[in-house]
Amino acid sequence: MKVIDKIKIRYFRSLKEQTISKIEEVNIFSGANDSGKSNVLKALNLFFNEQTNFQQKLVFDEEFSKERLDDVRKKSIKGRQVIAIKISFCAPSGHKNLPRKFYVEKTWDRDGNLLSTTENVISKFKKGTTNAKTEKTAKQALSRFINSIHYEYIPAVRSPQIFENLLSLLQELILSKNKKNAKISNQLEKINEESKSFTEKISKDFEKISGIKSGIRIPSEFQDFFKSFFIDTESGQFSIPLKLRGDGIQMRYIPTILDYIAKNSRGIFIWGFDEPENSTEYSLCSQMANDFKDIFAKNSQIFVSTHSFHFTTLRGENVSKYRVYKDNKNVNSLISLIKDETQLNLFAPSDTQKINEELGILELHSSIANEYKEWQEAKDKWLSDFEKLQSQIEDDTELPILFVEGKTDKTILEESWKKLYPNNTLPFKIVDAFDRHFLGNTFARGDIFRNYPSKKFIGMLDFDDGFENWKGLKNGKKGSSQYTQTELDKKKGLTIKHNQENGYVFLLPVPEFRTNYADATYGKSYLTIELLFPDLLLNGYTEEITLAGSGKVKKIKDSKKETFSNKVKDFDKENFDNFKPIFDLVKELLK
Repeated sequence: MKVIDKIKIRYFRSLKEQTISKIEEVNIFSGANDSGKSNVLKALNLFFNEQTNFQQKLVFDEEFSKERLDDVRKKSIKGRQVIAIKISFCAPSGHKNLPRKFYVEKTWDRDGNLLSTTENVISKFKKGTTNAKTEKTAKQALSRFINSIHYEYIPAVRSPQIFENLLSLLQELILSKNKKNAKISNQLEKINEESKSFTEKISKDFEKISGIKSGIRIPSEFQDFFKSFFIDTESGQFSIPLKLRGDGIQMRYIPTILDYIAKNSRGIFIWGFDEPENSTEYSLCSQMANDFKDIFAKNSQIFVSTHSFHFTTLRGENVSKYRVYKDNKNVNSLISLIKDETQLNLFAPSDTQKINEELGILELHSSIANEYKEWQEAKDKWLSDFEKLQSQIEDDTELPILFVEGKTDKTILEESWKKLYPNNTLPFKIVDAFDRHFLGNTFARGDIFRNYPSKKFIGMLDFDDGFENWKGLKNGKKGSSQYTQTELDKKKGLTIKHNQENGYVFLLPVPEFRTNYADATYGKSYLTIELLFPDLLLNGYTEEITLAGSGKVKKIKDSKKETFSNKVKDFDKENFDNFKPIFDLVKELLK
């Protein structure tokens, strides 16, 4: 969501006179310590809430620009000590009586009082650039718009009052949705009546001691009843109040509450988040930065001050990033828009380069962040593949399982059985294990054996790079292996068996005409399942590789694998003879 288009700040703290343009849904301000990053967020808090810090009114002498004060004193200019904040807005849908873009400017005097509020809505109305029919309607539309904005400022130091304020906002939202809920009120009255019987004795004892009649009564109004609520969180088998959890968990809860309120309220929400990375570990901070951009920005406009590379490396059409730094006198803060650049310029360094230097190891962190993102994506893919693998196994828990490296291998093997044994049902289930690494890791970890102790599992690897995965299982880690080799003849299929479990892994049996494709001793191997077919059927699907020393081998093109696997159903039965050793081996292992 975007409602603020531009901000101009004059004489507030270190911001003597700064204009912030090209504002987006998520706006990130970064720079060295004491550069003035937070002052933008506090200026917005002053504009919308008449506060600077959280729940702290403007103290003009502390917040007025020091250099401006010095200028005023030197020139003896009286009546010019003001703080001014001008915000240009984009009218959101639903505010049709406002111009598409307009500004509101507020100024405060030296006593900390709001001195004036000016705008250009009326002048635009007079020019006919609004849908308002009267000047009064235009003024009312502006008033409704400003009053509908909720600016929530979250300071860098999170006090207990932050959560109390958020719970208060949440309470107001729930109350507004339940204020006419007669069922809740009736239940509260019923509980009150039932409580009288077991509280009468306490009341009588208290009357004897104090001479005062009393009664114990729970709140009968939903509003009062809700005040006693607190947020409970689960930790293992126990429930722990959020206020007793660590700062990182509390921090993660803040944007979630704000987003829920924004989604379920009619108002316009703007956040000012000071250093959201505080007390948050690496993985949570990474996820939180992406959530700000991808999730929370849908319902709120967000302004962030940060040192975290998770935020400063965010990219997207809805993200603007700014460098905040001090001028040559180290007095006033300057703000410049950062453009994502990859080229370094030693003679005219960009703001990206400068902020990298100011934040120290940002470039290193950026590299780590990218590596972490890649690792997380790989992990997510692995978990997704593992769930798919389990679902394939569980589809038919009675049959043994033969894992193959991918879906094309599965297609070819299933078609081969149909051609060779058209009248026999496949006595095992062929399962796509995605790739050689996943297949190898599945047999190395042993989860399948623990989860399905009565089932037999067999893995088939191509005799190419898959040999390394097979050898890794055979040799184990540090010379300690869970597998023992049971077949030494590569023509029959080199096989290893798990020492304790019903698990086998074998390499493709090597036909005589491909004997130079597979070397179990020294060289690199190239035998894939497609190469069990005669060369004549492979024309147009392979490329030639020149071996070290001499000789050439065929290699199936990656881009042709799926097309080829779909074509094998059209091959004659005699072209599948080299698949018989595979099925003979599997049937032998299943005995």
